[in-house]
Amino acid sequence: PAESGDRQIASDRIIAGSRFTFDLLMQSGVVDTARVDYAPIGFDSTTWKPLSDEEKQAFRTEINNSTNNKYANVKFIAGFIGRNAPRKQLLSIMDTFAQWQRDKSDVMLFVHSPGSDFGGQFEYVMKTLYTNSNILFSQADPYQQGDDLINRFYNYFDVLVNRSEAEGFGMPIAEAMLAGTPCISIDTSGPAGLIGCVNGWLLESDLKTLEGSPVTPYIYNRFVSDAKFTAALDEAYYHPEIRAEKASHCREYVMANYSMQQFVERVEQSLIKAKTEWTAYPQYTVLTYPFVEMKVRG
Repeated sequence: PAESGDRQIASDRIIAGSRFTFDLLMQSGVVDTARVDYAPIGFDSTTWKPLSDEEKQAFRTEINNSTNNKYANVKFIAGFIGRNAPRKQLLSIMDTFAQWQRDKSDVMLFVHSPGSDFGGQFEYVMKTLYTNSNILFSQADPYQQGDDLINRFYNYFDVLVNRSEAEGFGMPIAEAMLAGTPCISIDTSGPAGLIGCVNGWLLESDLKTLEGSPVTPYIYNRFVSDAKFTAALDEAYYHPEIRAEKASHCREYVMANYSMQQFVERVEQSLIKAKTEWTAYPQYTVLTYPFVEMKVRG
């Protein structure tokens, strides 16, 4: 391990992909801050991008045809893309949306998630609780559905919703923003570095719980009330001019702060530093294990 005074770290350099991680390491007091670099995760703006009005309409028509025009009158679409893991709070999103949309016939929640995942049997929940709700489920399979389709989903949405109690980065948020779609999220560590009042809705958490596990020694889980979540949906739905203004700042923000070029350059700089400053470790040779006393015969 590389040494720093009386401390030791297991790596010559550490590269942090999020600002939260970088700040946490810099303030930890247990690593040599001179060996920590910040290389924000980069995104390909040619993959995640706004589509033309004609392309959007063609995709909407494709979905309408595949659902027998059940949602043809929908004018506002909230979307979720991600795993159905407990921390994602997908069922909470669905439950709150189902209550919110009762007096609205022109709204829909589009869910692209695995049907059977950490969060349970999704299709059973749909049939049991939400058959009368405007919630459309799309089976997610990373081995069959490419980036082009996911980008069309982002363009299909009016807003992307995220209610994760803990989110290390929130890659779908950044991807959706590059497509020009604003997002609603709790102020967990990842989304807090992506969303602001100018380009989306970052909801201040109403409750924080400190938890831990063998993998994650400690982490704050954050939750917001249904009222706060639906207030953001209300503003996005009833004020399309506000939604459009926020959308206009999404792509430029991600390109300025999370570009692929910046990511590659900073990783390269960190690797060069590591190579330049590296010193060889002492060499050890293990002859036998466990150790057996050796006698030299003269």
